[in-house]
Amino acid sequence: MIQGGDFTNGGESIYGEKFAEENFKNNHTKGGLLSANAGPGTKHVVFCEVVEGMDVVRKIEGIAKTSSDKLDVDVVIEYCGVMPSDHKP
Repeated sequence: MIQGGDFTNGGESIYGEKFAEENFKNNHTKGGLLSANAGPGTKHVVFCEVVEGMDVVRKIEGIAKTSSDKLDVDVVIEYCGVMPSDHKP
């Protein structure tokens, strides 16, 4: 599992404050599913899936961690792209 911080902190989310898909119909059933929540005490909403680059996810998961389960180094994902709405895997 990879856990990040607030993706709107210091910038703007391309999704806005809420996701259009925020319906709680999708659950965590396999690796590569991404989710977010609206803060403490709220449910995580699965909103997308990694369709290419699971090798990168696995590499990040393999980075050494501190005793408090934080990565020893900073990891930044940028220029990851946005899948067109009509994409068919």
